[in-house]
Amino acid sequence: MMTSEQIIQTICPELADSPSLSQYLQIAQESLSRGFFGKLYNQAVAYKACHLFTVTKKSELNDMTALSGGSLSHLQEGGITLGFNSVGGDKELAETKFGRMLIDLMKSRPTMDVNRNCRPPFIGYPFI
Repeated sequence: MMTSEQIIQTICPELADSPSLSQYLQIAQESLSRGFFGKLYNQAVAYKACHLFTVTKKSELNDMTALSGGSLSHLQEGGITLGFNSVGGDKELAETKFGRMLIDLMKSRPTMDVNRNCRPPFIGYPFI
């Protein structure tokens, strides 16, 4: 089984070479459930760390989007109009290919109902 670091070296070498790698890994580990992902936990951590890294460096307008809390959805020059996407859920993860890979991984996992009965994967997965 590959470690999160090995997966990152393969899919996002820029993050693997970053001095902030350990911080991104720590944030990803703290935000994901090992119990939910099971054997795929390292893969989920790698995807989440790469997603966070990509979102952080993605836009030159980072200062402006930080004020709104969401990514820039449209910009208009005449009359100065800025539009921002809402933050949270799938929309935030869907902003990067790594986030979309994490969404697909989450959808592939079985879920449990309130009685701890395991159910097969389905479209309405629990958000982690």
